[in-house]
Amino acid sequence: MRLKYLCIIVFMIWVCIFIALLPTYRISAILEALDFSDKNLTQREIVELNLKDYLKKLHYLDNYPQIDFGKMADIHLDKNGYERVRFSWCNGDKYPDDRCEFWKLDKRLNFDYLMDLGSKICKNGKPIENAEEIVKNDEILKLRLFYPWEQKHLIDEDGNFIDNFIYMRFGDGANHSFDLFADFVFISKNDIQLPIMHETKTKKFDIITPENRCYRRLLNSIFKDIFYQQKKSIYPFCYNYKKIIDENMDCNREYIFSFISIYDKGNNLDYKTIFYNKNLYDYKHETDILFKQYQNLKNQKNKINFNSQGEDNGAESK
Repeated sequence: MRLKYLCIIVFMIWVCIFIALLPTYRISAILEALDFSDKNLTQREIVELNLKDYLKKLHYLDNYPQIDFGKMADIHLDKNGYERVRFSWCNGDKYPDDRCEFWKLDKRLNFDYLMDLGSKICKNGKPIENAEEIVKNDEILKLRLFYPWEQKHLIDEDGNFIDNFIYMRFGDGANHSFDLFADFVFISKNDIQLPIMHETKTKKFDIITPENRCYRRLLNSIFKDIFYQQKKSIYPFCYNYKKIIDENMDCNREYIFSFISIYDKGNNLDYKTIFYNKNLYDYKHETDILFKQYQNLKNQKNKINFNSQGEDNGAESK
């Protein structure tokens, strides 16, 4: 009997070591094989597993090995060997890397901070003389390489992101080259017309990730040129800062919503769906529904409760 238990323990240790040594793309394959509808999983675990799976697939669309040139050319509809250009630009599946990657943001780097920065380094839509030096020396603007699928937890029990992070994809020609993951995720069972032609009869709910358009625009403009144009131009940031002020944008209402659809038998999103459609709700009737739910959930706990749809419950939303 003791020998039996010893063998089980040795086997479990071997499995843990095996998974730890697997390349990240093999870990993704394991995630894809999981039954996310397992009743033994908590709501947080179901959301996190699907979120990690989606983010790893998003990353793989730019960071793939040479052996997958044909597969990537088919997904991206590449011509004239462009899959090789992307491979070179993103350094293939090199790990760790600093191109086409996720980056963790300082927790203090919020929308208000960027607007305050704009008031200091921008004048009439253009950067002041020492703007680049100010940005370069600002510790809050330092980005840190981040692999979300390797984190023990991405969200807390209430659905709030533990770390805010961005993803900057391949070059200027990338399809939706900048993604923001901040604030919190929530569950939506609302009957919203999907912008993709998926089989939806087995869909249970969507995991929704909100993006504030104003915050996203400023982050994108201050980081994109620095990282990918190999020049520290602050002009795009100052242009967008001025645009927000001149147009008197109501940034508290400017949102787009990404989704990850959950089905009875796990996550059916494939690489082509993620690439072509960005899994994005951005039409007005869709965003109106989700914005109302977002507002109602904003100050609530347990935003990933499968039974909660962000009902107001008689309380005034803030």
